[in-house]
Amino acid sequence: MAGVFDLPVSVNELYETVRKRDGSTYRRLTSEARDYKDTVYELLVAAPSAEELRGKIYTDELAAKAIRKNYRATQRNPNMEKILLHISFLMTFNSYKSDLTNYMKLIEDAIIGDWLKYNDNRVISANPQKVVNPNVKPSIEVVVRECTMHWKSGDLFRSAWQEIAGYKTANLYSDPTLPDFLAQKENPYNAITQVDLPWIEGQRAV
Repeated sequence: MAGVFDLPVSVNELYETVRKRDGSTYRRLTSEARDYKDTVYELLVAAPSAEELRGKIYTDELAAKAIRKNYRATQRNPNMEKILLHISFLMTFNSYKSDLTNYMKLIEDAIIGDWLKYNDNRVISANPQKVVNPNVKPSIEVVVRECTMHWKSGDLFRSAWQEIAGYKTANLYSDPTLPDFLAQKENPYNAITQVDLPWIEGQRAV
């Protein structure tokens, strides 16, 4: 699935508190958020046959049906292999005032939950990007793909350590702030677990 949509409601304005007659309260989506989800769903349903949406939204119905079928099958058989998903976001704002991650949740729920009829806990990877352009209408571009789980716990931090170590090669063995194991000629691959996270603050891996 790939599409360009109006910018969603921010997560800061996603929910409202409703008071019941007995005095208790509960949280629910605001009417603006519900309307947005309904609009996205209707656009995705109409996309295969709507001429006016051509060039704006593309859906692969065969792939979508396979994903829905996989979800139903894994509900019956939890040991069955699950289809995993990756989502890419490109948000266009008119200024830098808007936070990047505040606009992902609602449209993810609309696409994955409402249209795809899938559980968003099967989304294992996301790539949000931000563009600032004061001359265009704010929007969000979304692409959903099948993916495989290729990371292991510790991989991200380990790759950052390798980047930092490479950057500091010139003074790697004389820098007094380095952990002891990095000051050695031989650096065991799994020794990164000995490093406290604050150590990398201010380094090149950002």
